[in-house]
Amino acid sequence: MRILGFDIEASNLSADFGIVLCCGFLEVGKKHPEVLNILDYVREGDRGDLIRAEKRLLLAITEKLLDADVWLGHYACYYDIPFINTRLLYHKLPVVPANFALIDTWRISRNRLKLRNNRLATVSGFLETKAEKNAIKPEQWLRALGGHRPSMDYIVDHCRRDCVVLVETYERLKPLVLDHPNKGLIDGRGGCSVCGSQKLHARGFHVTRTRKYQRYQCQSCGAWSKGTKPLEIAHRG
Repeated sequence: MRILGFDIEASNLSADFGIVLCCGFLEVGKKHPEVLNILDYVREGDRGDLIRAEKRLLLAITEKLLDADVWLGHYACYYDIPFINTRLLYHKLPVVPANFALIDTWRISRNRLKLRNNRLATVSGFLETKAEKNAIKPEQWLRALGGHRPSMDYIVDHCRRDCVVLVETYERLKPLVLDHPNKGLIDGRGGCSVCGSQKLHARGFHVTRTRKYQRYQCQSCGAWSKGTKPLEIAHRG
């Protein structure tokens, strides 16, 4: 199962006033992120028009996203994906699926933790991930929009760091994901639904109104799951 972490950097929080500057990707289990940036898609004849370059960038981003089984992002359900789809619609391009399997570390933090806020910097700082985010000054955004390569390189590095922090944060939070796509089912090997490990220990039972299931904890990632077949059926009065 290919879980693809991704993060965009845009020139504005609103997609009708901003464009995508770059998008970073890091597949879970891999070490080296890849970042696509808008300046690499500028062609002769554009005359500094980044809108044309953005269309080419969005096509490349879409191709990367659709090649994955699951997306991983932070606040992606409320920002990254809506921003990308808004810009795709502007360019009259096909949108990415709204119902694609998505793991959002922002939602995990909001629903399963109790931190002062759910920003990636806060969550990763609390978890003491190895990678750290870095800040971007406003003038770097403006210079990047003007084609200033050093400023764009800094934004690309920022995006690359974000992808690494995102994946490290996910690795720590994944035992708390209740609706995690079933890795064992996708890979066809069974085992832990989160990481696919066969090291499952039976620990108690999951009981509903009419069914009783064996409950398991993965000894590799710590995630909890239950058996697919009921052990016994409760008698109705």
